[in-house]
Amino acid sequence: MTSTIDAVAPAASNQAMDMSETDMSVYRYNALARAGYPLSALSHALLIPFFYLIDQTVMWQYNVLSVAMILIAWELHRRGRIMTGLYLLLAEFLAYTVLGTLMLGWESGVFLFYLSPIVIIFFAPVRTMRGKLNVVGVVAVFIVISMILAQRYGVLSPMDPLLADMFLVANLFVLMSGVGMSFVSFASAIQDAEDQLRAANGRLARFSGAVSEYLDPMLVDSLRDGGNVAPRGHFITVFFADLAGSTRISMAMNEESFGAMLQEFVGEMQRIVKAHRGYLEDISGDGIFGYVGNFDSQGAEADAAEVVAMANAMQARLAELSAEFEDRYGLPEPLYMRIGVSSGEALVGKTSGARAIYTANGDIVNLGAKLEQKLKELSETGGVLLSARSAELVDGRFDLTPHTVTLEDQDMTVYLVNS
Repeated sequence: MTSTIDAVAPAASNQAMDMSETDMSVYRYNALARAGYPLSALSHALLIPFFYLIDQTVMWQYNVLSVAMILIAWELHRRGRIMTGLYLLLAEFLAYTVLGTLMLGWESGVFLFYLSPIVIIFFAPVRTMRGKLNVVGVVAVFIVISMILAQRYGVLSPMDPLLADMFLVANLFVLMSGVGMSFVSFASAIQDAEDQLRAANGRLARFSGAVSEYLDPMLVDSLRDGGNVAPRGHFITVFFADLAGSTRISMAMNEESFGAMLQEFVGEMQRIVKAHRGYLEDISGDGIFGYVGNFDSQGAEADAAEVVAMANAMQARLAELSAEFEDRYGLPEPLYMRIGVSSGEALVGKTSGARAIYTANGDIVNLGAKLEQKLKELSETGGVLLSARSAELVDGRFDLTPHTVTLEDQDMTVYLVNS
């Protein structure tokens, strides 16, 4: 008796793909792409006629080159080549910083250098702060060396002081506006990321809810949270429950009534099992197999006591259902249930192969199934039968009666739980 988890792996993979696409979408269309590129291109385009009118040939020609470089970087960024686009943009920015400082003078133009680390820190896709600071250090060294060499060899001469001041004010306005717009866009990108994350979590929740109808919610939660479901040893207490005389009863009832009754019975039993921390591995017709201890174990004694209390609750609820089913479905005779319980070490986890299953294997699993069948010899009205190990774990908590039975040609002491 097994529970398949075939659907979980591909579905989980799809969820991972969704999250990867979400990350890339936010990463690709972030604040830099939304506001930085177009704003930078526009700023440089407006400076072309300004420098042309004041007869600053080098500067207006350089701004033409800047617009071209920014547009190319924007396209590279849009196509997903983020680092290439940003390196190109960084090269343009560094060159412009050197030229601007030389034209305006060290005291006025150095603000461009102070702005470049801000741009790098907030927008460059360098994962660690140490990486960002390393880039800032390289930029600082490059700018200082470039300005020293340019001034030493007289590459450019400064602007007229009045024009330099005008340019400084205009450039500061443009640059600070760009920073402000970038922050607004950055906040928008964060909001988009949060919206997409909420949508992804919603899809994951719906997926988990759908899968939980086929797999035990404990297993679904573990898979969703990345838990380890590889086979490993667990001390568990297993239970096998089966209705007595269900074949005879089904033949005495019409098929529709028996099916509806069985579905209600199984639903009620599942509810009780889950209320007692039980893991449901398999439900086959009116047979139920599960265990406690593989997930959320509270210790061998507490887990065993939980299973026995669960079995008693199942028997009590069945007695109530039997009376209700007589009126509702025309049940011809009372329902009784046999429950076998055993405790011990078992190998629990996911099997390998194309059709993976999460299951428990070991002698105690076989023993639990045999105890359920052995109840036929001890009681005509079902009951709960414990292995010696289970009885030892719950000693003093329940009223038990020992019996000697023969299993596979060996005498064994088992314990019937007195209701």
